[in-house]
Amino acid sequence: MDNNGYGYEVDLKKLNKVKVFKDYTPEMFLIACIFSGCDYLDNIKGIGFKKAFKLVDDGGKNDTFLEAMTILWSDKKIEIPSKYEKHFMRAFLTFKF
Repeated sequence: MDNNGYGYEVDLKKLNKVKVFKDYTPEMFLIACIFSGCDYLDNIKGIGFKKAFKLVDDGGKNDTFLEAMTILWSDKKIEIPSKYEKHFMRAFLTFKF
């Protein structure tokens, strides 16, 4: 969403038709969205939409969340809030189910 409250609807059934997301699974898209910030979990300072999707790209399809978190843990400039992983998984499960 932009500052005026406008955004785009994303149909997960058609996700692979969008060039940028052609290799994304619905779970990868969800992980990227949560990393960029959602109602249930604030984003990590310095991680916006573009960086969140880059993390998922770099993390790959297997263990996307763990791979992305490994990338974040290795970046000494990024401060990950305590219990972030636990809260992330709670948000993920809320959206998934």
